[in-house]
Amino acid sequence: MKKIILLVLILIVSLNTGFAYTQSELDNKKLGYTRMIQEKIWDKIDALPDNSKKKLITLINKRISKTINSESLSDTKKLNSVALLESLKDVLDFKLNVQFIEKLVAQNGYTVSVDYTLTLEDWTVIDTSIGRVPFTFVIWEWQVIEWWETWLIWRKTWEKFNLIVAPEQWYGLRDEEKTHIIPKTQLKVFEDNWFELVVWTELPTQFWTFPIIWLEWDDVILDVNHHLAWKTLFFDIEVKRIEEINSTQNY
Repeated sequence: MKKIILLVLILIVSLNTGFAYTQSELDNKKLGYTRMIQEKIWDKIDALPDNSKKKLITLINKRISKTINSESLSDTKKLNSVALLESLKDVLDFKLNVQFIEKLVAQNGYTVSVDYTLTLEDWTVIDTSIGRVPFTFVIWEWQVIEWWETWLIWRKTWEKFNLIVAPEQWYGLRDEEKTHIIPKTQLKVFEDNWFELVVWTELPTQFWTFPIIWLEWDDVILDVNHHLAWKTLFFDIEVKRIEEINSTQNY
């Protein structure tokens, strides 16, 4: 047990050096520290009795105060140190509340944070939150597709599940008549950027990519179906955090 506490203390006093951070960069730094803690000493912290966890939290609070008031540390070292200490405190607090966490399930109106990866049938990755801040939303406030909310109800923190969304359940089936005719003269910006106006050239826009499907004299015909129309979508989802209604505590 002493070795575990010593290991945690060594982590506490280790300081990183680097450049000064904005608040956003500091938040990302904390996320990185939390992941490092989870990878290296997550199980060891779990093995500590609750009274040891509480003592460590008290010690960390004192260390944070001492670090902030230190005159010998640069602002950069202070920011890095506080980010590390707060991350460790969050992990300890999480472990102290683990029994409550395991009982807490996602319900209507709860705020949920998830990591997800969206792939197609051929395993092509379309989007993922891995490596970014988890995607956060409130259940049944119509912030995500209905199928996400339906499948998230009664899920628990750290629970993983797969969700398959058929074309008609999201972007719909491809509509052959969903085309748009546009004069070539209005597409000069694409030609200036080395896009050749021929059939099957895909023109990127702020919405999505439109392929050219036909040419008529001085006009171009575009397929304006959504690029994910008629495609089955596969989601791998992991619940990272649940926040209860009227609660300020995240789990």
